Amino acid sequence: MDTLVRAGILYPVTSPPIENGWLLLRGGRIVRFGGGAPPRADGIIDLAGYLVMPGFVNTHSHLQFTAARGKMPNHDFIEWVRAAIAYSSKISVNEMLRGVEEGVEELLASGTTAVGDIASHPTVAEKVARSSLRAVVFAEALAPNETGGEQAWRHCLDFLEVARNAGGRVGLAPHGPHTVAPQLFAAFFRYARERDIPITSHVAESPEENRFIGTGEGPFLDLLQNRGTLANGFNGYGKSPVMLIRQQGALRHLIAAHLNEVDEEDVAALVAEKAIPVFCPGSSRWFGRKKVMPLDRFFEAGLAPCLGTDSAASNGSLSMLDELRAARGYFDSIPLERLVEAATMNGARALGLECGALEPGRWADIAAFPVRNGLPLDAVFTAKEAAFVMVGGKVMRNTA
Repeated sequence: MDTLVRAGILYPVTSPPIENGWLLLRGGRIVRFGGGAPPRADGIIDLAGYLVMPGFVNTHSHLQFTAARGKMPNHDFIEWVRAAIAYSSKISVNEMLRGVEEGVEELLASGTTAVGDIASHPTVAEKVARSSLRAVVFAEALAPNETGGEQAWRHCLDFLEVARNAGGRVGLAPHGPHTVAPQLFAAFFRYARERDIPITSHVAESPEENRFIGTGEGPFLDLLQNRGTLANGFNGYGKSPVMLIRQQGALRHLIAAHLNEVDEEDVAALVAEKAIPVFCPGSSRWFGRKKVMPLDRFFEAGLAPCLGTDSAASNGSLSMLDELRAARGYFDSIPLERLVEAATMNGARALGLECGALEPGRWADIAAFPVRNGLPLDAVFTAKEAAFVMVGGKVMRNTA
């Protein structure tokens, strides 16, 4: 059975907008697209007056923290980390899962159809994998000391089995170079590459992280030693987080979130290793970051940066529309088309998903927004919600 989607403006992302464009869908995938006279089909979805484009891909999310919305401090990052640890130790599984459901609905409402979600709880992994979103669920590992490596491995392997059994695509997420010992980080990287699954990490997110990695000093040292997860005598590695990961052979094509605290040497290494930066502007704004990812530099260098919302505990919104506007606020010189690529096609490529663009063979993951002033991307950057959302040919939202 073929379905025809008619659009006021069709924006494939990989090619220019098409006025009065159309998509032909079959079996949840895109068969053809174009302009002018459309082909015949068994069913028609009329979105005349709307911009029809691929659904957003949120490349960095923590849906298990959705229930923490409004309960967490901002600006002081270390206080936030302590609050996040306390939250995780006290929240019930049921409350966490209700938060995941709310987060999924918020993502869908903003036109997000795919997510790369980092979780530490197998039940959350199962929930996200079975949700309406197209998802890659990352098993998060924390092991600042190598003595905790065996437990971290068992946790991740159990996690991956649960997510796979739920039908989800999986990945690994060694939390960061400050919370996963270097040799363990490298081992996780090798495991992911051998099995062709994506790997992501928080990298150079804060000045506190860079100080800890470089000199072994600062609040992260106190925090980890007080928790008993780091032995006395740690003196740092004498490198930046980026260069430490590179030294371990784990930077190649790494999906690296945040990258706020990078210098020229770091940027050169990220470009050389073709790392995949993920900008989370809402999170940077939450913490009042004075220095943020050099998104413009990464675009100019030929990398394919992505966008992510981070969590509701560190962002006022899980809407990718808000994230796009926040990114534009930081970098008004970057063309809107490039920002949209980061929120769609680049994220899909990073996660290994067949979505993110309107092309034959890709999944019919679609979002639509009312056209504003006849300018295609104004429809995206002025919208509060999506009027229409489809995932794999199944309509998830329709207020058009």
